[in-house]
Amino acid sequence: MKKIALVLVVLAGCLDQPELDQSEEALGDPGILPSVGGTLSPSGYGNYCSVTDPTNGGWALWAVTSGNSCLQLGGSVGPYSVVRHAGLWAINGNNNVMVRCDGGVLYYGRAYGGDAINWIFSRVTTAQKNCVFTVSPTKMPFWRSPFGDSDTQAIGGTSVFGYHLQQTGNVTPWNVADFGHVGTDACEVDRTGTRTRVCSTGATINNPYAVPEAAYDWSLPKDRPIVAVADGIVRASWARPVSNCASPTQAELFLETQVGSGEYAEHFIAAYHHMDLHPNTLDPAIYLNVQKWGGPMAPAGTSVKKGDVIGYVGTSGCSGGYHLDFMAFRLTNLTGARSYTFATTPDGAGVNGFQGVMDPFGWAAPQGVDPLAYKFIGFPDPFSPPSGVTDIGTFSVNMWDSFAFANLPHNGGSSW
Repeated sequence: MKKIALVLVVLAGCLDQPELDQSEEALGDPGILPSVGGTLSPSGYGNYCSVTDPTNGGWALWAVTSGNSCLQLGGSVGPYSVVRHAGLWAINGNNNVMVRCDGGVLYYGRAYGGDAINWIFSRVTTAQKNCVFTVSPTKMPFWRSPFGDSDTQAIGGTSVFGYHLQQTGNVTPWNVADFGHVGTDACEVDRTGTRTRVCSTGATINNPYAVPEAAYDWSLPKDRPIVAVADGIVRASWARPVSNCASPTQAELFLETQVGSGEYAEHFIAAYHHMDLHPNTLDPAIYLNVQKWGGPMAPAGTSVKKGDVIGYVGTSGCSGGYHLDFMAFRLTNLTGARSYTFATTPDGAGVNGFQGVMDPFGWAAPQGVDPLAYKFIGFPDPFSPPSGVTDIGTFSVNMWDSFAFANLPHNGGSSW
C-alpha cells in the first residue's frame, strides 16, 4: 500500500507513526452518514483521517492513496480517540486544506496532491492541542447540469453565487488583495475573488450577475424538465409556506448524493427551488410523471439516477419569473462539524442551517482559498443549525462534469 511521506501522529508532545502491520483498535466516528448512492468509487482520490483525543489534546492526521486511513490510526492518540474529519483528497489535482487547534490556531491553503497535506501538517507543532484538519479536493466532477442537455441554449438570463457578508452578521469588509485583486470595502465577491459589492455604498460593480444569494438562477421556459444532477435520494420535496411573495407556497426539492463510500464518503445536497406546483398535465410526459409521483415533483424518499426528471421549471413562491434557483450544500467535512444530517424547517430559510452552503462551481480566484471556509468562523448562523455544528463554513467544490456547462455562467468573464 502506497503512503504519503508524512509524519502524521502527535501524542503527548512526541511525533510517531502508527504501526502499519498491526490492527489498531476501532475509532469512534459518529459522523458517518447513511449511503444514498452517487459516485461510490471515484478514481484519482485517496482518503484521509483527522482524529483527536479530547482527554489529552492529542491529534493525528493520516492520508493514503488507497486503503483505510482511520483504521490504521486506531486509538493511537489516546484511549478516547474520535474521528473529527474523514474524507477524500485528490491524488493528481489541487486540494484545499485547513487546520484548527486550541487557542485559535488557524492555517489554510491550497496545493497540488499530497503537497497540500504535507504543507498543512507542517504548519503546526507538538505544542498545539486538539488540531483538526480539513482536506478538500477543489474538483469532484461528477454532476451533470440540472436541466436538459439542450436547455443551455434556452436560458434567457442568469444570476450567480455571491460570496457575501450580510447574512451572518459579519460586517467587517474584505480586502480583495487576499484573493489577488485590488480593492477594499468589499461586502461581496464572485468566485474569482473580484469585488462585486461595495460595503459603504451598496453599489454593485464589476460583475452585474453576482447577487447576495448563495445560489444560481437560470431563467428557463415554463415546465422545462428539471433533472437529478447525480444518483441519490430525494431527502425532501415540499411546498414551503412563504410570506410576502408572489405566491404563498414555494416548491422545493432536495436531493442528497455522495462521492466515495463508507467513512470517507463526501455527501452533498443539490437544492432546487421555485419549481412548478401545477405543471401542464396535458403534456403526456408530464402527465405520466405527475401520476407516478402523486404530485408535481418526485416525492421524498425517491431513489433517482443521474438525469432522471424530478420536476419542472416554475415560478412558485418568492420568484419574479420562470427559472430554476439552484443551491448546493455540503454535509461532510465542514469547518465546524464532521457532518450533519440535512433537514427542512418550516421557518427561516427552510433548511437546518447554512453551515454547509458552497459554490458548486468552486472557488477560482488567482490566489487565496475559498473564504466560505474561514471568513465566518465565530459568527452565528441565523438559520438554526443542528446541534454539534460549531461554526459556519466549508470549502466549495467544482462538481460539474465536462458535459454540464460549455462555459461557466458569468463566473469571471465567461458567458453563455
